[in-house]
Amino acid sequence: MKKLLLLVASATLLIPVLAMAQSSFDGTWKGDLASSKLPEKPDVYLLKEGMYHCKTCAPPYAVKADGSDQKVKGHPYFDTDSITVVDARTMTETYKKAGKVVVTNKLTVSADGTTASFEFSDSSAGNGTPIT
Repeated sequence: MKKLLLLVASATLLIPVLAMAQSSFDGTWKGDLASSKLPEKPDVYLLKEGMYHCKTCAPPYAVKADGSDQKVKGHPYFDTDSITVVDARTMTETYKKAGKVVVTNKLTVSADGTTASFEFSDSSAGNGTPIT
C-alpha cells in the first residue's frame, strides 16, 4: 500500500512539469504553397439593395447590410453577422458567437473593380489570441 501511495504522490508531482512542456504544435509554421490545393471556384459575395449575400458560404446566407447584428443559422463558429458599408468600395464584417466578437473582416474592391483585398482578425481559437 505504501508503494502505491508513493507512486501516486510521485506522479502528482510530475503533472505541473508535463503541463509546462512545449506542445508539438507550438512554434512557427510555414505553409508550402507548392503542395497546397486552393479552391478552384471563387468565393461569391453580393452586396446589393441593402442586403449582403454570401452565396458560397456553407450554408449560404443573406443579412441586412445596416451595421446591426443579424442572426445567422447553420455556422458552428458564429451566430450573428454584422455588415457595414464604409464607402462605395469598402465593407466591414463582424462575426459573433454568443455575443462575443470572433472575427472581423474588411473587404476593399480596387478602383478598377478587378481585384479585392481582404483583411481579417480571427480570435476564435481557444487561447483568444487573434490571427490577422
